[in-house]
Amino acid sequence: MQAAGHEAHVPSQERSEPVESPEPAVLAFFAHPDDETLGAGGAIARLARTNRVHLVTATRGELGERMGPVAERAHADPIALAGIRVGELAAAARALGIESHRFLDELDGAPDGRVYTDSGMAWADDLRRRAVPAPGAAPTAFSAGDLEEEARILAVEIERLRPRLVLTEEVGGGYGHPDHVRAHAVAVRAVEIAVPRWRVPVVAATVRDHAALVRAQEWVAGHPARPAADVFGAPLRAPDPAAPQSSGAQERPDLVIDTSAQSDQVIAAMTAHHTQVHEVTRVPGGLDAAGWYALTNNDLQPILTHAAFAVVAGHGSREELADAFTGPTRGRPPGPVPVGPATRWAFAGLGVGAGALAGAVTTVMHRSVAPWGLIAGIAVLYAGMLLARSLGDRWAANGFGAGVLGIVLAMTAWRPAGDVIIVQDVLGLGWLAAVFAAVLAGMLAPSSWFALGWRPRASERGQR
Repeated sequence: MQAAGHEAHVPSQERSEPVESPEPAVLAFFAHPDDETLGAGGAIARLARTNRVHLVTATRGELGERMGPVAERAHADPIALAGIRVGELAAAARALGIESHRFLDELDGAPDGRVYTDSGMAWADDLRRRAVPAPGAAPTAFSAGDLEEEARILAVEIERLRPRLVLTEEVGGGYGHPDHVRAHAVAVRAVEIAVPRWRVPVVAATVRDHAALVRAQEWVAGHPARPAADVFGAPLRAPDPAAPQSSGAQERPDLVIDTSAQSDQVIAAMTAHHTQVHEVTRVPGGLDAAGWYALTNNDLQPILTHAAFAVVAGHGSREELADAFTGPTRGRPPGPVPVGPATRWAFAGLGVGAGALAGAVTTVMHRSVAPWGLIAGIAVLYAGMLLARSLGDRWAANGFGAGVLGIVLAMTAWRPAGDVIIVQDVLGLGWLAAVFAAVLAGMLAPSSWFALGWRPRASERGQR
């Protein structure tokens, strides 16, 4: 694998072109399907309101357990489980508003035939709370691979997406899973390799606010409606706030954000990962939790209403991390993302109607007080194209342009020698050419025109 590792870094002339977008990008890199939800679901959903969030997952989670009777959970068929978890991840990504998802071995920089698989793990003790590497990991195991190769593959994606924030696992892997630990190392190294083609302003690891976590665990443990057993009759253990917490629980994280408004999205994403997560329940009244859930180890845990982060040393500051959540993010109006097909078709339909109306009116008026009627008509059409792009993205603009061109051509064909458009004279031919030019100019207008952002003053950042 050492020799193959050198093939992973694609020469610059062969790389995909950087993504050009007025909206800032965020890249999340996690080890398995469900890690994005359990580790950073609320944060991703919040970021996705005003950023294009891209997710890369290292493996397909082939060696995970599968929810079912306790005696069967550790004996899932790896190939079948991988296929199921790929589908679960797609559903969870939609729930969280993730713009795109790819696996590490699918990225542009991956050598042909390279596959990264789940490394597996073993529990350190009967409490099943601390993982250790599984004996005899496969040669394709993510944690057993060439770290430099894996990082170079991810670096190509970083150079393409140009994210302002990279989110990943914390250095200890949360509960020690070897793939989680490797994901952190790969992400940090990939960011370093990507320089100077792209410098990521800040890299952050997902952690837990220790005080809020303990309060949430106490709430779950003491709740009168807390279930005692799962659907298979196996006992569910209440959280023990006094027990040692995972390596991801920190007394003073660099940033803590409120994600209570994203709780429904997180719960939907958790529910999507049904082979790994069960007992997902929304429960009102929790100060630091929106409910509870359990993994296949049957430990009940709170669905937290906060997300916490630690800046990776040497890769940004607390202020830059805060900016990623509250800084220049006006490229897309807040709201559910990504926009679904139905909404896009609705935008296009409205655009066609508005374009047809504008095209008909301006066609009639273009001969008024020549050449001012023509000039005014073209100004109206160009402004309409820009407005359509501002309010409804390119789908609305495409619809508007199609509506304009369709009605103008229809009116030309309908009355080729009439008094609406007379194609035989200079004014009529000029109008036809100008209509096409106005639509084309609207489509080619720089994307930056439609992303008027703001940037907080230093004093405002310090108050957050």
